[in-house]
Amino acid sequence: MSGLRGATLALIVCTFLVLVGCGVSNDASPRDIPARDVPFELVAVASPTDTPTEGGDAGQIFLVGPERLAAAGRTLGPNGNAFDAITTLLAGPTAEEAAQGLRTAIPSGTRLLAADLQDGVLTIDLSRDFLVVQGVEQRTAVAQLVFTSTGTDDVDRVLFAIDGTLVQVPVDDGSLSAEPLTRFAYPSLDPTRLPPPNPGGAPPTTTTTTTTTVPPPPETTAAAPAATGG
Repeated sequence: MSGLRGATLALIVCTFLVLVGCGVSNDASPRDIPARDVPFELVAVASPTDTPTEGGDAGQIFLVGPERLAAAGRTLGPNGNAFDAITTLLAGPTAEEAAQGLRTAIPSGTRLLAADLQDGVLTIDLSRDFLVVQGVEQRTAVAQLVFTSTGTDDVDRVLFAIDGTLVQVPVDDGSLSAEPLTRFAYPSLDPTRLPPPNPGGAPPTTTTTTTTTVPPPPETTAAAPAATGG
C-alpha cells in the first residue's frame, strides 16, 4: 500500500512540474497576457464579413420645374439601378422640393410593373394609371422617366409599355413615337439647355449709316463781249 501511495505522490509532483514548465499560472483571477506571448493565430485580424451596407448609392431623379425639368438628388437602393431610380421618382417630390416649386407630371398611383434592360435599351412597363394624363402633361411625364432612367448605369435609350404592351409616347414636338428614346427627344425640357440670348432684354440695337452727297457748285457762264461798231 505504501508503494502505491508513493507512486501517486510522484505522479502528482510530475504533473505539477509539467504545468509550471508550460507556463500555466495559478492566479486566483484572470490576468492580461503580454502581446509577445500570445500565439500569432490568436491575434491575426479576422476578415470582414460580406454584409450589405445600409443606405445606397447617390443618384438623381428629374422633377418638373417652372420652365423645364430639374434634377433632384436621391439616395437610391443598394443596387442603384434604373428600377430603384424609377421607383423613387414615382414617389414624387419631397415637401421641401414642393415648397421650392418642384412637382411631378406622373399621375399619382402609377406603378412600375417591370423594368427590362437589354443591350442598353430599358423597357419601362407602367400601370394604366399613367394614362390619366394626356397631351403636354403626358409628354412631360415621359421626359421625366427618360431623363431619370438614362441617368443610371448601362441605360442609353428607353421604351414604354402599359400593362405589358408596348405603346407610343409623345416626344418634344407633340408627335408620337414607338422608337427607343433618349434625352435628345426632349430638348425644350432639358435642364442643361442654355437659355435663349437676351431673354426679356431690350431688342438689339441697329446702326444706320447716312451718306450725304454735296451737289457740285453751279457752272458759271462767262458773258460774251459786246460787239463794237466799226
